Amino acid sequence: MPKIVFMGTPKYAAIILSDLSDFGANIILAVTQEDKPFGRKQILKSSEVKAEALKRNIPIAQPHKLDDIAIDLESLKPDLIIVAAYGQMISDRVLSIAPCWNLHASLLPKYRGASPIQAALLNADRFSGLTLMKVRKTLDSGETIAFSLIDTSRHDLQTLTIALAKTGAKLVLSALKTIDNVLPIAQNHCESSLVKKIKREDALIDFNRSAKEIENAARAYRDRPNIYLRNDLQLIEVKALDLKGAIGEILAVDKNSKSVIIGCKIGATSIAKVCPSGKGVMSAIDYLNGKRLKVGDLLS
Repeated sequence: MPKIVFMGTPKYAAIILSDLSDFGANIILAVTQEDKPFGRKQILKSSEVKAEALKRNIPIAQPHKLDDIAIDLESLKPDLIIVAAYGQMISDRVLSIAPCWNLHASLLPKYRGASPIQAALLNADRFSGLTLMKVRKTLDSGETIAFSLIDTSRHDLQTLTIALAKTGAKLVLSALKTIDNVLPIAQNHCESSLVKKIKREDALIDFNRSAKEIENAARAYRDRPNIYLRNDLQLIEVKALDLKGAIGEILAVDKNSKSVIIGCKIGATSIAKVCPSGKGVMSAIDYLNGKRLKVGDLLS
């Protein structure tokens, strides 16, 4: 079994690390980002990959820069480096240590960069997928070794992240078994697109949009950070409806689906749950009752 150094940081990477370990891969080191201050009290928080590695007694490295541990990596003499949403570019020095493969959460060359899963959901792509590729100096531009296709129609950010990650370890192990017979394919760089790192303000919405756009945004930003209005009210479990009404107006309270219906520029949205600033998740109907809002009023 080849000696593997794994590099990753978020939940997506932690799932891949977990499955690789369960399938018997020889993970000799997990490299992840440094602990970072979190919340109002700025308490240091470890990455999901660190937590998973600790559970499995896998040695951990958290360098400020990868070159800081280059000598240590060289001494380990890994046969392969696997990267999954690590969060830093891989330096030439590290790339020279062993073959380096990246598990990128899109069907490359589409959606190179930091937020491919969100991009697929925002654009309502019928299919998304995972690409196993060689790491090159230019971002997400390496030759494709293998890929997996996933129907996105019933997914949000949480479920699609898990679905993509669950295929990651299988792609790696399959590629290792057949690598002598696989010819990596160069990407068509003319078809590439770049997606940026998500910021909280990207999830700010209003009802002067189509209901479908709002639903797509709700799926893409589920829990990180959830779509929200200018009053910081987060909207959760949002669906588009083919109804007409004034923009932002409360059109109906549907007690059967336990949701409220809000008019949009095109169509309407059904909202089942909300989260007011500084409070927990509650039903949208309870929120309206607490604010003494009724049908015909505006939700803003």
